[in-house]
Amino acid sequence: VMHVSGLCDEPLDYATSLLQTRKVEVKANPDCTPSLQHDIFETRTQMKTRRNETLISELRSQGRIQDGIPDWNFVHIPKTGGDSMVISSAPLAPVGMSLANAKAPRLGPDQCFWSQLPPKMIPSGQEQYQGKTVFCAVRNPYERAISGACHLLQYTRGYIGDASSRLNASLLDNFITIQLETYKSNKKVGTCFWIPQVEYTEGPLGCTRTINFAHLEQEYDNLMEEAGYNLKLGRDSSHSCAAKCDYTKDDLDPSTVQLLSDFYSADFEKWGHEFG
Repeated sequence: VMHVSGLCDEPLDYATSLLQTRKVEVKANPDCTPSLQHDIFETRTQMKTRRNETLISELRSQGRIQDGIPDWNFVHIPKTGGDSMVISSAPLAPVGMSLANAKAPRLGPDQCFWSQLPPKMIPSGQEQYQGKTVFCAVRNPYERAISGACHLLQYTRGYIGDASSRLNASLLDNFITIQLETYKSNKKVGTCFWIPQVEYTEGPLGCTRTINFAHLEQEYDNLMEEAGYNLKLGRDSSHSCAAKCDYTKDDLDPSTVQLLSDFYSADFEKWGHEFG
C-alpha cells in the first residue's frame, strides 16, 4: 500500500491521474489502513451513484451549467469538509462544484492539488469561473491544524496500530511546530494543509460566501437552497480507515497554541466571532 500525504481529500479525477502515474492499484482495502487506494475506491463508489444526467441536462438548458461548470462553485480549503461538498454536489458535474472542474495542471512536484490552492495561486483555468459565485467552508484554526496533523501523520508516517506508534499530544506538538517552521520557506508543505484560510478569499476568484465548518451540514444545505439547487450534504466515507482524532486545543502545549494563534492571526481576525 502506498501512502501519499494529503491526497485523500481530492475528487476522483485528480487522484486517479496520480494513481495512473504511479501505478497504484485502486481496490477495496480489507485491512482498512489509511491509504490513497482505499480513499479513491470509496470516493469513486460514492460519486458513481450520485451523477444525475437528467438534472445536468435540465440545468444546461437553463444556462446554469456552462462548459461543464455550475454557476456556483466552492474553493476546497483543506480540512474543512471539502470531500463532503464534492460528493454532495456530484450530481452536477464530474467533480461537483469544485474548482477542480477547470482544465488545468493537476499535480506539481510538491504534490499539492491546485484545486486546493487559494484561487489567486491557480496556474490556469481561472477564466472559466468568471461570473460564478464561489463559496467555501472555514474552520477554527486550532481544530483545522490538529486535524491536518493527524491526517498527515497517519497517511505518511503510519502512526496507527500498536500502542507504541499511536498518535499523542506531544507528537502533534512537535509535528505542527516543524511544519509551520518549514512553511516559512515552502508554503505548500504538507500538501497545502497549512495555508491560512483568509488567503482563499483573496483575488478576483476568491471565496465570497463562507459557511462555518462547525455547522457545515445546516449551512451548506441552506446555501444550496438559496442557490436553487436541491442538494443536501451527505456523509463522506472515503476516510473511513483513518483513526478518529479527538485531540483539542487544550491538549496542546501552550507554546504550540501561541504559535498557531500567531500564525493564523488573520483567520482569527476575519472570523474570530464565528470560531468562538
